[in-house]
Amino acid sequence: MVRPVASMQEFSVFSGQRRAVRHRLQARRNRLAAAGPLQPAALLDVLHDRAPSGLPIYRDDPHDPDDENTLATALFEIGNAGVSMKAYRQRQCAFDTFVACATPEPARVSAPAALTRN
Repeated sequence: MVRPVASMQEFSVFSGQRRAVRHRLQARRNRLAAAGPLQPAALLDVLHDRAPSGLPIYRDDPHDPDDENTLATALFEIGNAGVSMKAYRQRQCAFDTFVACATPEPARVSAPAALTRN
């Protein structure tokens, strides 16, 4: 679907709604941080926020005013052993993978070449 460029009035409305989303996201993040170590399930709840008014963080309304909806939500956990990624669609895990850190090969030191003179 091709959507015409938004008018300045529409742009202003959407900017205000996005600003409200940022404030809501920041407030929820601050509450989570104050509660202790962040848990993946709590972060997923934040990303699936459905505001009663304005634009929610998780968006799936086919009549969304700016035609932008959430396709998937992903959580990354980065650790010493590697990176875990889980992608969710409609709160169901659709993809789960772990990429292990590559262990560096020991440096190979070659003996210096002997110099010979003729």
